[in-house]
Amino acid sequence: MQCLTATAHLDLPNLSNATSIAQSIVSPALIEPPSLALSMATIETPAVKMANMLSNFHIDPEWVSIATSINKTITTALGNAFKNIVENMSSALMAFIKSPIVEWLQSFDFTPILTALEELKIDEEHLKRLDELNEKYINAMYECKWFPYAGWTAGIDLLVEVSDILATSRGKSKRREKRIDKAILDYYTPNEIKIIKRSWNNSNLEPYIKKALGQTLEAFLRKEYALVIPFLATMWEGLIKSKLSEKKRSNNELKKDFSELVDENGFEKVFSDFYNEMIIKTCYSVEDVVEGVPNRHSIAHSWYIKYPTRKAALNAILLTDFLIKLKPKENAEDPQNEQTQNAHPE
Repeated sequence: MQCLTATAHLDLPNLSNATSIAQSIVSPALIEPPSLALSMATIETPAVKMANMLSNFHIDPEWVSIATSINKTITTALGNAFKNIVENMSSALMAFIKSPIVEWLQSFDFTPILTALEELKIDEEHLKRLDELNEKYINAMYECKWFPYAGWTAGIDLLVEVSDILATSRGKSKRREKRIDKAILDYYTPNEIKIIKRSWNNSNLEPYIKKALGQTLEAFLRKEYALVIPFLATMWEGLIKSKLSEKKRSNNELKKDFSELVDENGFEKVFSDFYNEMIIKTCYSVEDVVEGVPNRHSIAHSWYIKYPTRKAALNAILLTDFLIKLKPKENAEDPQNEQTQNAHPE
């Protein structure tokens, strides 16, 4: 079957006179009057060239018939398919609308519930008491050498337990610290650590960073705390700088920037104070080491008074989780929240 054949002898009926077509397309100013006997072959215009080319093509009538038939078949098939989709969607929607659950919801009177919600108001006195409780809670965390995020991100049961400890203790004491330690360590079960691991895997960190972080959590679950703290300590400065617009900052500038970053994220000042005053505070000897606190300077100098505790390792994990989830500063040039670069301890 011939589909489209070029020939120099067969002309299309409607293109038999290429000269007349060209004259109807091109500007009259470009064509000499008939008296000059100017041949169309000497007029080099795009319209004339196209007309001459088209006049040399032959379209087989059989091909035109087949193409028309195919087009009609495809159009009909698509039309029927779309029609079936619409009909199926309509049937499903009508079945849902007529379902018993929808009819029951339509007949249910929500007015008492809405009225009760409208009447449920927290007055200023209750809000003030909640603020005082929150302040006591996070300050107690700080005093007991816990990064305040330990209670901030936990469930209500830990909040209730710690609040009960605060209510039944006589201020700051070793006994209160041990009770709070137990409550927090009991709360962060292997399942809670695995939840943290999943959240890190779902972050925008580089794959190799996720792998390394995941291995530190697995080491924590194996009680290999000496493997957890040193690696995480190298990550903190890089994580902080990844949230800032200025990457090259002095130590004092970085402290200030971090405090502002914490404030912009809606956290209390005690969060940045814990980092600035406990995590990166300079230690001058092994006597300056505080048990339970993963101080970066003491780690860099291998100043250990005993094998790292579970409390210190969990503090390191909670601080890392906090930094990963911080939103970058509003004027940050690099909008990728959770990209990190390795930070080396001083």
